[in-house]
Order: sequence, then C-alpha cells, then structure tokens
Amino acid sequence: MSTIGIIDDRADIRTGLADAVSIHLPDGWQAIDSAPLSSLDEYASWIGTNKIVALILDERLDEVSATEGAVHYQGHDLLKYLRSTLQTLPVFVITAWSSDSALQERFGDADEILDRGQFNKHRREYVERIVRASQRYLDTFRAQLNTISTYAEKVSRGDSVKDEERDSARAAQTQLGAPFSVELLDSRNEGLSYLQELIDKFESVKAKIEKAVNNQGDELEKGE
Repeated sequence: MSTIGIIDDRADIRTGLADAVSIHLPDGWQAIDSAPLSSLDEYASWIGTNKIVALILDERLDEVSATEGAVHYQGHDLLKYLRSTLQTLPVFVITAWSSDSALQERFGDADEILDRGQFNKHRREYVERIVRASQRYLDTFRAQLNTISTYAEKVSRGDSVKDEERDSARAAQTQLGAPFSVELLDSRNEGLSYLQELIDKFESVKAKIEKAVNNQGDELEKGE
C-alpha cells in the first residue's frame, strides 16, 4: 500500500489533515500521521517501514510544550536532512508560515510550499498533485532498484561489468539513499548476499500474503 506521511506536532491538525487527504486518495493508498520524531536520523527508517511515497510536513514543529515531547528542529531542518538522504522523495510543506524566511531559504528543496488556507480551499487538486508526484517517485524508485539488482546479479554470476553500468548503479544507490555502497557489490560474495536479501524480503511478503489468503478461507468455511 502506498502511504502519504504527515508530520505535525499538533495532534488535532495532523489527524484532521490525514483524514482530509485520505478522502481524495486512490484505492490502495492511505495517509498516516505522526508527531515529529525525536531525532532527524529516525526519519529514514520510519519512511521505509511505513512505505512512505510522499511526505507532508509543517514548518513549526516545536509549538507543543516540552512536557509533550517538543523537538528542537523545524520543518526546514527536516527538509534539509531529507534532501541529504532521500533526494527524490516528494516533500510538501503545508503551513500557516509559508513566508517564513528560514523555510523560504529551503524553497528549492521542497516539491511545493503551500499556505494552509490555500490547501484547504483546493484540497482535491493539491492531493491529486501529491499523488502524481508520488507515482513518479515510485516509478523512479522501481527503475533504480532494478538497476542495482541487475548490477548485483551480474557481479554474483562473475560476469564482467562495464564502467557505465557501475556508474549507473552507483547513481541509483545515491538516489535511493540505499544503506550499502555499490563498491561493496563488486565481489561475488557481496553480490550474492545482496541478492539473497532481496529474495528474503520477497519471500517474507509472499508468506504474509499466503497467510492472509488462508485465514480468509478459514473464516469463509466457518461462516458456512
């Protein structure tokens, strides 16, 4: 399932925005919300775990009191961090502080900086734009993953690889923010290890699907 992530320190704002976005999402998509994570370094894992294909965030992330878990960074800080780790992930800032000078300095890093009032007026159209950006991201992600997978497979077979193939795999790795270096794949053992990791992930998902199908069958039999 493709997921739009929403980050805001105010629970009522973020849950309301998640509900508003969800109404206009295609079938098979969802929106989830979260309070700001305690550390910027936690976002890459959170995004991967929740299959986030686009992120919506507020600029002022420190408005709650310290006793409620306030963080010491703003939306523009998170935006800067994301662009250093996940270069192509669509990031939209929806805020009442769209003219904030620190945020405007990061203007080039955001897919769009939207005034909250304008977003509320044209919610359907903006969600459609977010979905289109997310779909482009997904298509690019799959193509980049395929580039790395093809490269790793050639290495694992002991085939010779061209410099341009290695460069393409390295570029894809950078774009994905993948937690490995292409140079580590330049040996047969590392290539096999990476391929096995991909296979294990596939088998895990397959097992979950089969379990869900079997459970559904059991429930239908009980209903009879």
